[in-house]
Amino acid sequence: MKGGAADVAARLAENAEAVCKEYLSQGRRSGNYWLAGDVHDNPGRSLFVRLVGSARGARRRGQMDGCRDRAAWRSSRPHRA
Repeated sequence: MKGGAADVAARLAENAEAVCKEYLSQGRRSGNYWLAGDVHDNPGRSLFVRLVGSARGARRRGQMDGCRDRAAWRSSRPHRA
C-alpha cells in the first residue's frame, strides 16, 4: 500500500484549517489556532488545533492540543468509506 497512515496524517496537516472547518464547524480561527469547545463540536475554547508550523516535531501543524480525552476524539468521528 502506497502512503499509509503517515501519508494521510501529512495530508490532513497540510489542510488542517479545512479539516477543522468540516469537523469542528462550531469553532473558529484565532491567530494560528482553531478553537472549539470539544470533540463533539460544541462551541467553546477548550480544544485547539495548531494551524501553522512545520510538518514534523512538537509544534507540527494539525496537532490537537487542549483535548484531555483523545480517545473521545477518536471515537466521536464517524468512519467514512
